Parts: sequence; structure tokens; C-alpha cells
Amino acid sequence: MIKIILFLTFMLLLQTGNIAEGTKELSLHAVAAEEKEEKQNFKDIHVIKKNGQYVITGNSKVRKGVFYYSVEDGHRVLIPETKIRVNNLYWTSFKLSITIPTNFVPDNGVLTLNLYEKNRSKEVTDPFPIVLESFKE
Repeated sequence: MIKIILFLTFMLLLQTGNIAEGTKELSLHAVAAEEKEEKQNFKDIHVIKKNGQYVITGNSKVRKGVFYYSVEDGHRVLIPETKIRVNNLYWTSFKLSITIPTNFVPDNGVLTLNLYEKNRSKEVTDPFPIVLESFKE
């Protein structure tokens, strides 16, 4: 009977992590990485370019169920701010199809997709820039 009680006590301690071998310690680096991951709003972003069209897929988890995007070349906004509605509680997949007319594509520069949220004051928060394509003469 005592062996059974000791065994059950050992199993309980093992499950709760109170035995030195079973405890999990996080370094400051690991904690910082976990916090950074929690604040990340976009992940698994993929860009496919075909005939001047860019298809961007990924996952988002945004606070208010809304994020925005725009496309710029560093000097001009080629696609103005566009609002996208998604589920705000869970990671939600999204797909954007963007076409940039060839006369707007820069000869020398970088085409950048900017994903972001806005706060109550309508200020951009949590920017997530993605290079769509680099151009060189």
C-alpha cells in the first residue's frame, strides 16, 4: 500500500513539474522570444509573382479583426491603403492578389507591401513590410 502511495505521489510531482528533472526553466532570451512571438501579427508569408501579378498568402492574428495594406516603391504609393477584415481571435489565413501596371514599376528600386494595424487614433501600428520585388537598371 505504501508503494502505491509513493508511486502516485511521484507521478503527481512529475506531472506538476516539481521534480528537478521535470522542471522547465526559461532563460530571459526564451521569455523575450515568446513575448515577441505573441506580438507578431503576421506569419508564414509567401509571395508568388506571375505576369506582373503578385499573390501573397499568409496568416494574420490582429486585435480588432482588421488589418491594412499598401504597396510602395520607396518614393510613391502605388496601391493606397486597403482594409482587410479577418478573424481576430485566431490565426486566420489570407490571400491578396495585387497587380501593378508595368508603367508604375520602378526601373531601380524595391516594391514593398506594407501590412499593418491601426490604433484608436488611426495611427499605423505593428508594421510588417514585405519585399515583393527588387528592380535594378
